[in-house]
Amino acid sequence: SSTSFWELARDVIQQLKVGLKDNGIFIEMLLMRKFTEVLLSSPSQPNLTVAVSNIGRVNIPKAYSKFELSEISVVASQPTLRGCFFASVATFEGKMFLHFPFSVPLLSQETMEALVDNALSYLDDASKGKI
Repeated sequence: SSTSFWELARDVIQQLKVGLKDNGIFIEMLLMRKFTEVLLSSPSQPNLTVAVSNIGRVNIPKAYSKFELSEISVVASQPTLRGCFFASVATFEGKMFLHFPFSVPLLSQETMEALVDNALSYLDDASKGKI
């Protein structure tokens, strides 16, 4: 079935209202504030070496009027990564999407390709029980 953009907007508003009632959203914001303070305390130094964001299974409709989602992604802001190797993972419509954002010149194309190749090799080995 097709979901309109406005139906999705109303659903998100309802979810936000529920989140506001149980104060969960405020805890997340406090954590984000602390994370931002740490990042700003040493702007020239990376605070992370490797980071993974797992948004998990995204259960939203695929069809919106005449538009249809084929994939979904989550990407962190490049300035906050400061050369960190970052991967974001999301599952949508039974498919896992891996994203490896990076910024040149902080990481070169060659370095990033090598890091991604190694990460995918480790995932492949793990799926075969080799790790």
